Formats: sequence, C-alpha cells, structure tokens
Amino acid sequence: MTSTLASEVNDGSKIYRLNQHIAAFVTSLGGFAFGVTLGWNSNAGEILRNILNVSSTEISLVGGILNAGACVGIMFMPFLMKYFSHITAMFLTMPGFIAGWTLICCADQKISLLIIGRFVCGMSGGAFCILTPIYIAEIADQNLRERLLMYFHLLINCGIMYAFAIAHITINVLKNRHTARSFFTCFFAFLTQQLSGANIMIFYALTLFNVGGSGDLTGSEQTVVVGGVQILFCFLAMSLIDIVGRQKLLIASSMLMGLFLILLGWFYKLRDQDPEYDDIYFWMPSTWTILFFAAFNAGVGPISWTLLGDIFPMQIRKTAIACTVTFNWLLSLITIITFGEILNAFGVSKTMWLFAGFCWIAGGLCALLLKNTAGYSLAKIQKSFGIEVEQVEIDDTDQI
Repeated sequence: MTSTLASEVNDGSKIYRLNQHIAAFVTSLGGFAFGVTLGWNSNAGEILRNILNVSSTEISLVGGILNAGACVGIMFMPFLMKYFSHITAMFLTMPGFIAGWTLICCADQKISLLIIGRFVCGMSGGAFCILTPIYIAEIADQNLRERLLMYFHLLINCGIMYAFAIAHITINVLKNRHTARSFFTCFFAFLTQQLSGANIMIFYALTLFNVGGSGDLTGSEQTVVVGGVQILFCFLAMSLIDIVGRQKLLIASSMLMGLFLILLGWFYKLRDQDPEYDDIYFWMPSTWTILFFAAFNAGVGPISWTLLGDIFPMQIRKTAIACTVTFNWLLSLITIITFGEILNAFGVSKTMWLFAGFCWIAGGLCALLLKNTAGYSLAKIQKSFGIEVEQVEIDDTDQI
C-alpha cells in the first residue's frame, strides 16, 4: 500500500512538472514572435539598401524603432497588470504583433509604414519581456523556476532562426504581392476558425451542455447530435462549393457563426440577470450551439483547409503550408489554454460576443482577399502569380 501511494504521489508530481513546462513554453511564445521581428531586419536591411535605395539613416530607423516600441510597451505594462491577470494581458497584447506585421507586409515601398509596423511589434515584444518572466516565476516550482525561465530566451532564438531560414528560402517569392495576399488569406481563414471558439466548444462540449442546458436530451446525447450535424453540413458544403463558390460560402458561414454566438451570449446574459429565464428559454443554448457548428462546417471549417491545396505558388507551396498549419495549431493551443482566463475576465456572454466579433472581422477580411480559382488548373493558378516557373518544388501528383 505504501509503495502504491508513493507511486501515485510520484505520478502526480510528474504531471505537475509537465504542466509547468507546458505553461512556460506556451507563455514564452511571445518571445518567438519577438524573435521573428528581430531576425526580419537582417534580410530586410539588405533589400532596403540594394533594391529600394533607402538611406543608411532610414535603415537604422527601421531597425532601431523596434527598441523604442519595446520601451513604450514595457512602460505601459505595470498599468495594464493592475486591471488584468497576466494571461489576459498577454492575450490583449497579441493583436499588436498581428497589426504590426500587417503594416509591414502591406508597406510595399513606404518606409513610414515599415517604421510604424516595427514600432507596434516592438510594443508587443516589450510587453512579453515583462509578462512572461513574471508569470513563469509565479507558477514555477522552486526547483524548476530557473530552467523554465530560460524558455523565453530559447524561443526568441528560435524566432530569429525561423526568420533567417524563411528569408533564405522565400525572400524573392514573397516580394510578389499575390503571394503576400495568399498568406493573408490563409492567415485570416485560420484566425476565423480558431478565434471563433469552434475548437474550444468541441473540447468542452459536454461541460457546456451540462452547464448551459441541453433541452430534453442529456449532455452526452447532445454531443452526439453535434457530431452528426457537423458531418451532415460538411457534406452540404461539398455539394454547394462548386455552385456557390468558396467566397460566398465563407461570408455566409462567418456571418451566421457570429450571429449564433451573439444569440448564445444573449441567453447567458438573460440567465445571469434572472435564473427563471433558464426554464423559459431552456432550448436556446443547445439550439444556438448546434446551429453554430452547422454554419462552421458549411463554410469556414472545410474551406480553411481547401485553401491550402491551391493558394500558394509552387516555389514555396510545401514550406508555406507547413508554416500556415503550424500557425493554426499554435493559435488553437493558445486559445484553449487562455479560455479559462478569458471567461474569468469577461464572463460567458461577453466571451461569446468577443468570438462573434472575431468571426465577422477575420471572416470578412479572408473573403475580401480570397481569389476565385474555380475551374482553374494548377498551371493557370501558378501563372496568375506572375512568377517565373522554376521547378523548386513539384507536387507528388505532378510526378505521377
């Protein structure tokens, strides 16, 4: 009995330490994003100097403004941490990287946009330089603390390495605006998929039905209904995509997903105000949840994956798809881990409305950028990029 108890204690201790490593790694991902921003300047400086004929002063400003942004971000953090938990503050900081890189990628030859984008990225990077060490130190066991704190610098170096490697492979192709458009299309498609809360609601489906109510069915029975609805509407999407087109399906799907999330949040707000509404509108949570998954699988869900098949030029297809899918699952990991903190900070109803806002904004931007390639051969799609065809990467299907 004593050995069994000791074994259980040791197993529990191992799980506890593993959880700390996972939490430290995830919260240090801001360091990876900051590292990418640092490494970008190395290759970009050569392009600015040799291709755009930018002066040395302007090149120095583009590079150095990141440090100024980091200083500003660091100064704002003590005020932000007074009102939000560390995880919530990290979640609120992440859009800074998105906005900054959007400006950088859309800058073309406008140095002012590069400077602003780098400054905004620096603010987010500086914020993570404070938030990550403080959070890890608070959650870490005394015997693991110093090791876990090193994750942040490790991931900064990984980000720098990533920037160097990607620039080496794809720098000439990525200067093409059509290729940049492809990246942003996939970027916003997977933002819609993950920030809509679809994966979160799948992972916590039984809990949501048990807490929110599931009508005449049990929570377990309702999850089976959700699974069946997802399959049914995926078949529906397969039937409609050639008739309606990806763009219209994506718009309808993201708009309906946002609508059903707003209605779901409205139900939780009513129930918080008066518990009697739970008896009157008992059918609402299960209905809106099922309709949400129906809309998701009729558009955003399957279309996000179909984009990967033909949206990138041949020269960077495999590398670009690998980067995009990695981004998708990292984003999924972050949203799932931070979901509890978001609920505590905003409440259930506002969290649903936040997800709805992401659906509408990201889904609309994706639909706006998406090119119509229905009926196009892969050769014609490749030609539309305006890139000289070099057989750098050849699909396995082309070799058969």
